[in-house]
Amino acid sequence: MKQKKFGFIVVLVSLVVLLIVGIRHTLASASQPGKSNFQQVMAPTAGGGPGTVPDWFTYQGYLEDEGTPINNTCDFQFSLWDSSGSGTPPTGGIQIGTTETINSLGVENGLFSYPLNATGAFGAQAFIGQTRYLQIAVRCPAGGGVYTTLAPRQLLTAAPYALTLRPGAVISDTQNGPLLSVVNTLDTDTLGSAIFARGNSPTAPAIAAYHDGTGHALYGSSDSSYPTVGGVNYGSGNAIDGRSTAGNGVYGSTDSTSSVGVLGVQADYTISDLGGYWKPGGFFGGRNGVVGITKVNTGYGILGWDKSPSGGWAGTFLSDNGNGVYISAPNVGLNVAAGTKNAVVATEDGARLMYSEEATEVWFTDYGFGQLEGGTAVISIDPIYAESVNLTEPYHVFLQSYDDADLYVTNRTPTSFEVHVREGSNTAEFSYRIVATRLGYEDDRMERAPWADNDPHLYPENADGAAYMPQGGQ
Repeated sequence: MKQKKFGFIVVLVSLVVLLIVGIRHTLASASQPGKSNFQQVMAPTAGGGPGTVPDWFTYQGYLEDEGTPINNTCDFQFSLWDSSGSGTPPTGGIQIGTTETINSLGVENGLFSYPLNATGAFGAQAFIGQTRYLQIAVRCPAGGGVYTTLAPRQLLTAAPYALTLRPGAVISDTQNGPLLSVVNTLDTDTLGSAIFARGNSPTAPAIAAYHDGTGHALYGSSDSSYPTVGGVNYGSGNAIDGRSTAGNGVYGSTDSTSSVGVLGVQADYTISDLGGYWKPGGFFGGRNGVVGITKVNTGYGILGWDKSPSGGWAGTFLSDNGNGVYISAPNVGLNVAAGTKNAVVATEDGARLMYSEEATEVWFTDYGFGQLEGGTAVISIDPIYAESVNLTEPYHVFLQSYDDADLYVTNRTPTSFEVHVREGSNTAEFSYRIVATRLGYEDDRMERAPWADNDPHLYPENADGAAYMPQGGQ
């Protein structure tokens, strides 16, 4: 049998690649100018109402046998490839999806038409913005003989307006409204996103927004209980990253006193952990709930400011089972200006303040009891206390006798001191108080605190109504 030689002319293939979630891809088509009365095979449909753009696309072609248009019923095989290949039949490249076979398709005056990919043979990744080529094999008449693979593969090109939605495309215009609107009307699934973006770059965001003016680069609005803008990162990066060269990186605001302006929590932490306390402007929960860092001299890692009219608290620290505040610093650990350092104790008359004793130098104190034997007592200094102070320099020992005795101290050493009776009872009981300089702070005495020179609580004459910040913190 003589093998047929088919000539193939592409009439039109128009590929529209839509990159928006919820709208799939399609191929627009048009008839060949000057041709008519050819068979048009329509794609399957679920009805004439509104719906999602289908996955199939209409392909039209013109087929002839040695220059003569074919009028017959033929079998076709369509396959999708990532490159044009080379040779006859074409070879090379990677096939996308599987081959779609169309049996007994009518060809009239060389013209045929069919909705390809109606069964999804080319797969979900067929049209996501990359170049695609269509390879066609045909046998006429249908049902017998071998397929002839036509060459070359046909490049699937986009309709003009679809080019604005291919990867790297730019949509630009001057509009008093959005250039692109995407709406997902699904209201029965929490995962029905209107826009979905995914990136693989370790340094670039999946979605980037930039504003040349003073407005929002990215703005979200929602009437539901779900986040206006949500970010999920399944790796080690940031779910949401906010940066600014002159303004705020991330700003959160709420009009409700029962809600939180900014909320950040780790796993196993929720806003309900706050209990019955007033909702704050910002709530953070985690192994370290809030961490503040500064790299500016005399700056603040954390700043709390009470601006209430009748007196609130600039900072409050609560602990259910642990400790309150821990301070570790090479220099000044804690400053209290024009106020007191207190302990609060329970009494029958309510909670009362107990005040700290202040000193001009950095002293550590230890107390103890002793008793004379034969008019003398040798008191050994607690070795743990001795590690915290400098006992090689003179230190103070204050005595209180509980008997009729006049006592005095001799032989002060880094490990002990002696107590003697000048007159009175040789077996007198007494208490003592040792005051020694803290180790490493021997030269500190009423050091200058220039950062507080303009504190209006220290110097009321400086109070001019302006906001005060200690030196260097502005």
